[in-house]
Amino acid sequence: MPKAKFFEGSYPELNKSEQRFVNKYIKDKIFDENWTILHSTNIHDPAAGSWKTGTEIDLILMSPKYGFIQLEIKGHGYSVEDGFWYKYEKGVKKRIPREKEPIQRLELKESTLRNCFANIAKGKSGFGERLKSKEIKLIPTISFIVWTTKSKKDFTNSQISEANSIFLGDGEFTENKSLENYLVKKAQKNIENRHKGDLTTNYYKDILGESFINTAVEIFKPMQTSDGIKKLSADFNLLAENATNQQMEIYQSAMDFGTTRHRIVGPPGSGKTLLATSIAKALNQKDEKVLLMCFNKLLAQKLKKDLAEFKNITVKSLWSFLVDFDLKWTEQVDDDEFGIIKLSDLPPDKSADHIAKFLLNNLDRIVEKTSFNALIIDEGQDFSEKYWDFFKFLVNEQLNNRWFIFYDTKQSLTHTSWEAPHFGENSNTKHLDLVLRCTQEISNKSQNVFDDLQLLARNNGVDPEFIEIDDESWNSTISEAIMLLKKLVEKEKFDPSQITLLAPHSSDEEKIRNTKYSNTKSIEGLGINVSSVYRFKGLENDVVIFLVPSIKSLEAIYIRNPLNLIYVGMTRAKSLLYVIGSSNIKNIVNWEKS
Repeated sequence: MPKAKFFEGSYPELNKSEQRFVNKYIKDKIFDENWTILHSTNIHDPAAGSWKTGTEIDLILMSPKYGFIQLEIKGHGYSVEDGFWYKYEKGVKKRIPREKEPIQRLELKESTLRNCFANIAKGKSGFGERLKSKEIKLIPTISFIVWTTKSKKDFTNSQISEANSIFLGDGEFTENKSLENYLVKKAQKNIENRHKGDLTTNYYKDILGESFINTAVEIFKPMQTSDGIKKLSADFNLLAENATNQQMEIYQSAMDFGTTRHRIVGPPGSGKTLLATSIAKALNQKDEKVLLMCFNKLLAQKLKKDLAEFKNITVKSLWSFLVDFDLKWTEQVDDDEFGIIKLSDLPPDKSADHIAKFLLNNLDRIVEKTSFNALIIDEGQDFSEKYWDFFKFLVNEQLNNRWFIFYDTKQSLTHTSWEAPHFGENSNTKHLDLVLRCTQEISNKSQNVFDDLQLLARNNGVDPEFIEIDDESWNSTISEAIMLLKKLVEKEKFDPSQITLLAPHSSDEEKIRNTKYSNTKSIEGLGINVSSVYRFKGLENDVVIFLVPSIKSLEAIYIRNPLNLIYVGMTRAKSLLYVIGSSNIKNIVNWEKS
């Protein structure tokens, strides 16, 4: 007889009954059936949005034969009077709104559990493919409220009954076996009622099996609240559901001071910036001085504001760092290809030659005026690899000399080839694989831009939309964008701040901003964020409308990888992505590829 495969995390502070129930009926107990059990799991329906359906499930019991059994654990303090529910909180009896009454909440959580699993599983191979093809049409699911101190008689003339509740106060379930037998009979009855008794003795085992369990664990285990994630959340203001096991592993390795060089690789939206700032905050608390650098000026401004309270963290964009040491962008240089030319007029991969010389020529001065214990570089792929020798010298001259670099080669825009710095001993390379920002549908379209990329997202959502224009003009593109904005803002009631209009380059922004949205407002006057892909790197929004009229519109002196530009633009969207462009753009991004 097996023990349950029980994943223990962190118990809610306001529900002591849950841990007591687990200790008595679940943890280290012997069962007749094979159960996999999770508790305190934060889930949501990806199709509806986490802001609408986010909820915590107390216990999810998963069986290869019976599907899901959801248990909500309720202790003292509940009562029903004249058809209304009440709960005591800190000695005060408060009425529970209808929509939050226990049975309504139980039904909502069951629905969210089914939808969460189905929507995410369909984006996975194996069991998910069988679900998506409708080979599997139903995951059996039943739900109960477990009243740890109540009896049936406590809820006469209410919605509460044995159909939806288990009453431990009646003394019927003295140990885990009696409770297991009861749940198995209920699960079997549920399946029999739906399938009219046409079942094997193993019930759904031939249909669900271990592949169902493996898929469910893969989906729900990262959503479980753990002590580590709660600590990270408390220390660094991370939402528990946003911290993945990979992030926790990297964070823990970052706190190992025996390893001094860290390379962290991950696709857009995998939490690189979030993890970089979390590590910076942790080092700050240990009185370590941190220099946090990124490429994007807007991202640097945001990080500087977010981290203003941490006295040991200095935030710099690469450009502000260079200007601090008197690099002048208007200065003329003698370039081997372009001749005498302003530094600012050179393509980035060419200006990098001159900047690298400047850094090495001024190394002693920069070292003298720069002091830190750890260098953290975010958006590393936008730093020329020609700078690595300088940064190696700079870091080696510092006390503790620790260096973290976060990057994604697919997001490099300004260099035809790029490599991360080569580290020797006391170094590691870690990977973040799970996309947290975008839905799986947005990730699918984004990965189609390249032939060798596969992105896995935590959440499913709405298919992105390509709006094809007949010609390749900016006028047609902006006209389509205005019609789309009217639909999103006026009909679907999106707040303008939730929407970003992205253009390939900064030179395109003005024509978009000044276009009239209505007789009295321009697009900018509406409150829509308008940006170039280059300026919006490292940032995100709920809705992104990416305007790409033609292949020519991608060209610029600083762009060496036009496909990377499209990839970066598309991956700024969290929930909804629209691309407006010509058929040529649709073809080069492989939009129709399944």
